[in-house]
Amino acid sequence: MLDLRFPRPKRSPWELLRSALFSCALVLISQFALASVPWLFPSISLLAMLPIAALVMAVTIFLGRFWRRLFDVSASAPALVLFNLLFMWGVYITVIRKAVPSLLDAVLNAECALLLYGLYRIFSSDPGAVSFSSSTVESGQNEFDTLNVQFENSPTLSRVRYCKNCKTGIKGFDHHCPAFGNCIGHKNHRLFIILLAGFLIAESSYTMSSTKFLTKSADAQRMEVSSA
Repeated sequence: MLDLRFPRPKRSPWELLRSALFSCALVLISQFALASVPWLFPSISLLAMLPIAALVMAVTIFLGRFWRRLFDVSASAPALVLFNLLFMWGVYITVIRKAVPSLLDAVLNAECALLLYGLYRIFSSDPGAVSFSSSTVESGQNEFDTLNVQFENSPTLSRVRYCKNCKTGIKGFDHHCPAFGNCIGHKNHRLFIILLAGFLIAESSYTMSSTKFLTKSADAQRMEVSSA
């Protein structure tokens, strides 16, 4: 038996809160750890900082896994994406923005706002779900394997695949995206591609803005030293 509802897996509010807080803590720790690298090693080149930054990230990931086992809580991939975006936007507004031309400033703020809206849309969207009855869900994986074979032999449902994470069949199934907390199917595949492109453009704009800020800061320091 099939219906068209999209039954997203339910989690208790306490589980969601713990996961969100843990994700926020991981983002803050990792970002501040990366930011500490140029402060601790100001005399080395940017290229030499890359392996140090990679080591810092590896240690942060190890600590995150250790805390996950210690406190029995898992990070939420969509929350990690959201908090990283908010952190990047917050650092830009409070630190970098003053050194950026007004046009680039407007572009980057618009990009971040659109990415937040896009994250909400893809997280809450229906990817093209074809749900199963509760009796089918309880029957186990063998039943789903049989249904997948039936879908492959059906001209109208040949692109439907069952997702273990969402516990439903997805028409035009591409993959389950943990970062966006949803399956990617025929209804949201275009939005998924747009979001990927948006993140790449936003990262490029943020890197450009950071470079301008660092250049102006270095020039100001040189002027202070020369005038002293």
